[in-house]
Amino acid sequence: MTLKGETTRIDYYNMSSITAPTLVIRAYLNNTPAPITVSLFAFTPTKIYTIGYYYGVGAVTINLTNPLMTNVASAWKVAGLWPSLLAFITYTSNETHTIRFMILAIPYNPSWIISREHIAIMASVNLTMRSHYQYRET
Repeated sequence: MTLKGETTRIDYYNMSSITAPTLVIRAYLNNTPAPITVSLFAFTPTKIYTIGYYYGVGAVTINLTNPLMTNVASAWKVAGLWPSLLAFITYTSNETHTIRFMILAIPYNPSWIISREHIAIMASVNLTMRSHYQYRET
């Protein structure tokens, strides 16, 4: 399955080569892998939880079977309901004084986490901004 946005793409793969549900976030700036920080959150029907903070150049790989994530997934009792992980993706450059920020909602099936399915969720984001969105000092 694939979900597409203007600057994002989320693909879901059933992969026997992985041992647990995994989220991979890839980020590009001007078609080049970008250094990113990812703040990942998950929510239950009553609370929101910080899953973790991650850093990588071009990609961040996150195992989704930690005890907190398993408890969050277990809180969803409605079959067929896909809640979302919330990923705050940040790129900063001190050289160019640039900050790029994107919030991405990543739907997932809670049963994948609970039963430790061999699922890979691949999210790709393009952090390149259109020129009319950029702030310029005059």
